[in-house]
Amino acid sequence: MHFFSISAGAEEASSGPFICASDPGVIICQVAVPSITVTDAKLNRGACASPLETFSIYKNELKSMGREIGDFKDFRGTYKLGDKFALYVTRCSPYELAISADGQAYFIKLK
Repeated sequence: MHFFSISAGAEEASSGPFICASDPGVIICQVAVPSITVTDAKLNRGACASPLETFSIYKNELKSMGREIGDFKDFRGTYKLGDKFALYVTRCSPYELAISADGQAYFIKLK
C-alpha cells in the first residue's frame, strides 16, 4: 500500500480548503484550493496529543532504530491544489480536526 493511500473503509470529511480521510493512526488531507500554508493542527480541541508531537516522537523512534524516514514528514508547509499531507495520531480516537492555515482555523468533523 502506498503511503498516501486511504483504505476503502476510510471516512472522508471536508472543510473549506481541505478534504481529509481518517484511518487508524493517520489522517490524510488533500488540498482543494490553489495554494495554502499549513502551520498547525489540533485533534479533539487539544484533548489528543498534537499531530506535531506525535510526528516528533515517531521520527525520533525511527531514527533510533536506524530506519529510513522516507515519506514520513512534518505536515507543516505550503501546498498546492491536489497536494496531500499526513497527520499522525496516537492513542486517540479523533472526532474533530482543526487545521491552522493562512491565519485561519478550519474545523473538520471526522467520523
